[in-house]
Amino acid sequence: MRSIDARLQKIVGDGDAEKDHIDEQMASNKHDQEFGKTCPVCGKEYSRRKQKCKQAGCDNVILRISKRPADSSPVTFKKKKVGIIRHEFLPSGSTATTRVPTKSQSPYEHIESHHPEDPIKIKARDPVFVNPNSYANMITVLQAIGKDLKVQKYDSTSKRQWAVVICDGLPYSLCTKILKETYTCSVCNAAIFRRTAMAKHVAEAHDRMLQEQQELTLEFGWVLLRIGYGHYEMNMVRSFMELNWEVFGKDLADVLSFKSLNAQRYAKACSDNHKSWEMIRVFYLGTLDELLLPYVRHCKKLKEEPTAAGYMQWKEQTVKNPNYLYMFSQVTIYVQAIMNMRGGLRRNNSSMVDAARVMHAPVFHGRNHPKYSEIEILEAGRCMGQPQEVKAFMDGIQSFSDKGSSRGEDLDFKTEVINQQSKAWVSHGVPTEEVWLRIFRNLESLEKLRSSTFKRMGLKDPKDIALDGTTHEPRDEDINAWRLHLRQRDYLNPTVTNTTKFESVSGEELCEELLMMSDIGMRRRRFNMNKLFGDVDGADTEPPRPIFVKESERVEYDDISNKTKENIKEIVDGMIANINSDSTRHELEEEWHYVQKKNKQTLVNFYNTIYELINLQGHFVVDSLSDDDIDDNNQ
Repeated sequence: MRSIDARLQKIVGDGDAEKDHIDEQMASNKHDQEFGKTCPVCGKEYSRRKQKCKQAGCDNVILRISKRPADSSPVTFKKKKVGIIRHEFLPSGSTATTRVPTKSQSPYEHIESHHPEDPIKIKARDPVFVNPNSYANMITVLQAIGKDLKVQKYDSTSKRQWAVVICDGLPYSLCTKILKETYTCSVCNAAIFRRTAMAKHVAEAHDRMLQEQQELTLEFGWVLLRIGYGHYEMNMVRSFMELNWEVFGKDLADVLSFKSLNAQRYAKACSDNHKSWEMIRVFYLGTLDELLLPYVRHCKKLKEEPTAAGYMQWKEQTVKNPNYLYMFSQVTIYVQAIMNMRGGLRRNNSSMVDAARVMHAPVFHGRNHPKYSEIEILEAGRCMGQPQEVKAFMDGIQSFSDKGSSRGEDLDFKTEVINQQSKAWVSHGVPTEEVWLRIFRNLESLEKLRSSTFKRMGLKDPKDIALDGTTHEPRDEDINAWRLHLRQRDYLNPTVTNTTKFESVSGEELCEELLMMSDIGMRRRRFNMNKLFGDVDGADTEPPRPIFVKESERVEYDDISNKTKENIKEIVDGMIANINSDSTRHELEEEWHYVQKKNKQTLVNFYNTIYELINLQGHFVVDSLSDDDIDDNNQ
């Protein structure tokens, strides 16, 4: 509601709501299409097909391309001041503070900040020289962390009983299994992953008497695992862009000059987090303005003051266009969740972060994002299951900031900054482990040396200038260009006509179930929760179908040849079990016993054989697939 109020004030403050600068630009574009050329002598306008002026006295002068109507002034968008990054000399005796022209107030000032008055100092420890991409390597990393922190598990004289470990997606997924299935051998203190490996280790390494005395204790019971929310936010952006690429994403990228095939792929993959953030902001602000404009014009006719509450009431009573309703939900729920996540991290506000995670959950669960859909559920379980004292501690370390109350980042991003700092001190050539250890053990002193050197030279540190001058707020020109693109297509007209369809910005038909993505996503979330924890009320017994954006996705999903061997086995098992004829069912079961051990193509052929047999004999009831599903699979 706060964002709606702010944008309403902006639209009203721009002036005449009946015909704004976007309408003027549309009129200019339309004029240029109809009268593309002008005579430079007499000023007569011609269509683009004409080459020369035929008026008397013009002597067949060559026509020039028109830029705007002859009787109108240029249409310009308001330009925003951009800070320039540069070296600056400091007056003698002054402190190294930086002032670069940016917006006067942080966009997150309205969010309550929980950053401590004295910033928490972040120090680099000795690196562990393994790639955290396997169970064995992550066990090595966790043991190194525990020993470095002197956890009681590894140092009986220590008072530290547990520690928080923060990591991004892949290490987090590996750690969730490691924490539950890594045991300590009570004889030799070896860390053994998985119970079967533990039994084998005891049998091979220790005698029978010691085997009987063996007790299973978890190696990493001291670890409290948490996802790095910097990477979590990045994947929120990626999943949102993946969902909406065909709806509006490719149009938005084209408007922002991602025009080539490679540029479009780059934009869709969100390869640059900063550019992706600017794209999201352009979509958010431009689309929200276009959603609110019809209501502002409605209020002007009635001579009423536009308010957020009034807008919500007007939308419920007036808007029927499915395109408008879908874009409204994307802006006010899912993009707003991304904004809230960024704001919560910047201000160390765990309540805002938790709310953003739950708001965005249907996107992870509704589409194919197995890793982060599981992470979302595990994080929700951690937040609800931790004791109150632990929760208070965890809420205080949601993010960390040493540059002000609106500069917070989680530790996964903070460690990346430390890594960048360390690389700056690497000399030419490939660094050895000894070089890395020397750098990390002296990194704090080296950074102090860098800062003092710039100060003594009377220069501001370019790194600090770049940081203070960085803003990823979109340009007004980009927002207005996106608004123009939407308005030219009349995409967000709140009224419905006989030709109104649920379609993308570029005019491609979309699946109607996309309008119910919140319900479908939460159903799939309950099913996934039931798989992880069990006993979830209202969970489906079979996995609900994912959200399809276009009909081609549904056809591809239902195609039996695109399914895994395990999925095909489940489908065939269900078809055989529901055949009415006992003799036919027994014959197929015997044949299926041998066929299911073969390759995937053989399984697909057997499925087609059963399908044809069922159609010919007409004795079947299949619960696992509908008739339409089977028809699609067989095509």
